[in-house]
Amino acid sequence: MEPFLLSFLASCRPSFSRKATFAWFVAVLTGIMWRDDMLGMTSFIRALGLAPERYECLANFFRSSAWDGGELLARTAAWSHGQGLAVKRNGRIILPIDDSNVPKEGVRMPLVGTIRQASETSAKPSHFRGHTWGLVTVLAESGDKRFAIPAWCCIYEPGVNAQEGGKPRTCALVSAAIDVARTLKEKSYILGDAWFNNKTGVACVRKTKGEAELISRARVDAVGYEQPRPEPVRRGRKRRYGKKIKIRQLFDDPKTPFVEGRVTLYGKPETVKLYAINLIRKPGDLIRFVLAKTRKGRIVVTSTDLDVESAEALELYALRAPIEETFDAAKNVMGAKTGRFWTKALEPVSRRPARNAPRKCSSGKALDNAVRAHRNNVSLSLVALAFLQVFACRFGAEAVAMANFWTRTPSRATPSPRIARKAIGILLRELRHGQARGHAETIFNKIGSNPDSKRADAVA
Repeated sequence: MEPFLLSFLASCRPSFSRKATFAWFVAVLTGIMWRDDMLGMTSFIRALGLAPERYECLANFFRSSAWDGGELLARTAAWSHGQGLAVKRNGRIILPIDDSNVPKEGVRMPLVGTIRQASETSAKPSHFRGHTWGLVTVLAESGDKRFAIPAWCCIYEPGVNAQEGGKPRTCALVSAAIDVARTLKEKSYILGDAWFNNKTGVACVRKTKGEAELISRARVDAVGYEQPRPEPVRRGRKRRYGKKIKIRQLFDDPKTPFVEGRVTLYGKPETVKLYAINLIRKPGDLIRFVLAKTRKGRIVVTSTDLDVESAEALELYALRAPIEETFDAAKNVMGAKTGRFWTKALEPVSRRPARNAPRKCSSGKALDNAVRAHRNNVSLSLVALAFLQVFACRFGAEAVAMANFWTRTPSRATPSPRIARKAIGILLRELRHGQARGHAETIFNKIGSNPDSKRADAVA
């Protein structure tokens, strides 16, 4: 396991232009594995036993321009892809995409905005203040477990209809998934929920000319149009749409030729009734509608791939579920959103603003540094999560034995990120105490055994 850890650290080295920055990266990565609480950067100080004076150095590390979290995450995704764990269908990798909202109350914190609550539970407020961040993952599989490896992330500008690089959020996330697939030199299926079922997402994948295909969910009350029939030559504009088709009526019409098929949905095989039809959706996109009657009710899946089989399209959409587990692990196991980076240069905002209006800032550089710190913090947590996911696949039984993490329900052959984090923490302690020789020992001697460290080598 030690050579595997050291090879991962060596693969990350080109992302850092300075040795000191790379040393701090290893220290923070160690802190992520060791810390017992999720109380921001102070948890790293406590976990590593560093002197309080090192807090400013740690803050400067996240704000540093000597490394970029997005580039580091992309490099880690390429390393993970090289492990041969990616799931492929029809020669394409599968990229689940989604976004998530995280409450934040910082009045001088950048990228914080008022967000409308999309959850269906009545226990949550209709609006709240926080961050919105998107995530692109690569679906992987090992034995009896499927999981989504983080490959790209970004915190958006505040607001439900926020723009990222001059693009709508849906287009920005789909474009990022296309870039990830091109970096990995693979064709791809991009899986999104109903929020991505719009013209901007379809337009992005159409530009790739078949390199990427988008599969998402549609509402049961969706509407499509048949292709117009050939017309005799006449004056005026040609018809763009044929007969109007209501998806709900296709479900209710007994003449609709549904065909029974056996599919696997969310890990469980079941018999469903399927029907596929290619329709034009305004403003002119020809897409494939797959109608399914399942034990969970009626499901409508859309695909830009007009030749995909009905059962395959339904199974592909169900494969986006692991991204929800990735969001949960990133927040609750890795502490990806516990950072509290703010700047006095930013005008404070009310906790209940009327709208997401632009905020005044006295220093653009200070604002950029705070934004960089937030994004680097999230990216670094996702890098650690990606490594733990691959580590759990390669050393499942050894990780469970080393972690000694008792649970009432026995773990699968591939342990969870929480158990893998515990095992890596123990392995890092062994490396720090000099039980392993090589590149990592030099780094830990430089960072972990500082003379001003309060606990020094007494960390257990």
